Amino acid sequence: MGASMAKLQLDKTNFFVGGIAVLLPTMGILAADIAAPGSGKAFISSLKSYLTNEFGAFYMWAAILSLIFCLAVSFSKYGNIVLGEADEKPEYSTISWVAMIFSAGIGAGILWGGASEWIYYMSTPPLGLEPGTELAKEWAITTGMFHWGPSAWALYSVCSITIGYYYYVRKDPVLKVSESCKGVLGTRAKGPLGNVVDIFIMIGLVTASATSLGLGTPVVAAGISKVLGLEHGTAMNLAALAIVVGLFTISSALGLKKGMAKLSNFNIFLAIGLLVFVLFFGGYFLTTIKSFTTSVGSLVTNFVRLSTYMEPYAENSTFVSDWTIFYWAWWVSYGPFQGLFFAKISRGRTIREMVLGTLLFGSLGTAVFFAIFGNYGIGLLDAGIFDAPAALASGQTSFTVIIDMFANLPLGTLFIIGLCVSAVVFMATTFDAASFSLAAMTTKELPDGADPALWNRLVWALFLGIIPIVINLIGGDLGTIQISTVVGGLLMVVILGIVALSFIKELKSDIANGVELPMRKK
Repeated sequence: MGASMAKLQLDKTNFFVGGIAVLLPTMGILAADIAAPGSGKAFISSLKSYLTNEFGAFYMWAAILSLIFCLAVSFSKYGNIVLGEADEKPEYSTISWVAMIFSAGIGAGILWGGASEWIYYMSTPPLGLEPGTELAKEWAITTGMFHWGPSAWALYSVCSITIGYYYYVRKDPVLKVSESCKGVLGTRAKGPLGNVVDIFIMIGLVTASATSLGLGTPVVAAGISKVLGLEHGTAMNLAALAIVVGLFTISSALGLKKGMAKLSNFNIFLAIGLLVFVLFFGGYFLTTIKSFTTSVGSLVTNFVRLSTYMEPYAENSTFVSDWTIFYWAWWVSYGPFQGLFFAKISRGRTIREMVLGTLLFGSLGTAVFFAIFGNYGIGLLDAGIFDAPAALASGQTSFTVIIDMFANLPLGTLFIIGLCVSAVVFMATTFDAASFSLAAMTTKELPDGADPALWNRLVWALFLGIIPIVINLIGGDLGTIQISTVVGGLLMVVILGIVALSFIKELKSDIANGVELPMRKK
């Protein structure tokens, strides 16, 4: 450690007020649901309907402008700014860096999304396509790539640019999102207004993390139930969550380099192994290659259309609100936390390397998941081996459908065990990164080389586990998980804009004042 833990002071306002702000609404919804079953879920649903109808365009424009901002900064000469000293080498190897970014950035959600989203997209496709057709199948893969593609990773990278600039270039020892708003907020960023910004970020992060855990935990529970022949229900979901928290605790105790970096490296190789196995032994190798090629082409040629498509005249379709706006809300809620974490692990890299690496490796990795897992499911459907859409329509959850689908593989039980292990590690690394960011925002100053106190990270791990538990207890389904994210993400759009403007303003100020920027020589 570069600094003694004894010297790290707790930001009591962020810690206590933030904790209460996260805990009270969650407990209120649970109490209301106990008093009147179904009311908690209904309340969240009504909020989602209002927000997507009234503010959906804000989420869409946030994604568009974030991507433009990231590309503009990266390809300008200021993309050569090094996060650290001009001649400094990266703190982490490229493999470890990519592994941590991918593991923290997408979590176990990609295992669920890659394997099951094609069912929803094929059954209710975008752009007014006919459900179940060949074109709908093609777009089922393309749409998944879009929702998990460059726009998503750009929403992360906006904050990583600004936070990295303040922390490593300006040598500001405060690792908080509010600190990255100083260009716009001025000295108010260190006062009550800064606390408000951080607390809203914390609320958004907890709801976004709940989504990742809410998607990943039932997959693990369904897998365990399948392998052991046990009933899949709330108790099994909670048991799976306990396994994740246990692994996360060990990872946190070991620190970023010994804990999360090693876990991420292990999981990336495990995930690659799972993908390669399905590709070569699933029976649909050529179809997958053709589909991947076609879907990449469709994404490139239709990217602008998909980025601006809001169904203005579709009376009976809720595709955009259920999927595109949900995903942009999810990514933007994660944005400040991921930006903070990505910046922390990118010391020694240029802004261009950090941003383009995030966009490229993140988008490519998720695209491969959708192509391989999605086409395996479509292949089983076309061959009459397993009808995933029919299974989902019959009342099965998407989580059990995924497990039943992969049970058709050679060595299916062994594959399911590997999938569950990967999901647990994905969630543990997401937990680790999220609690790191929350603990950093509740620490007054975090000198370069120091990590937040372990007890602080563990407290936030507890809070991160509360919302998934509540969602399970009120009988929440995929819709409830999506809704909680849309509700938590709205204010993040405003904060994202402030962060981007702060970077532009501070960079201009440093240039005008003759500050020597650490530029990487070509």
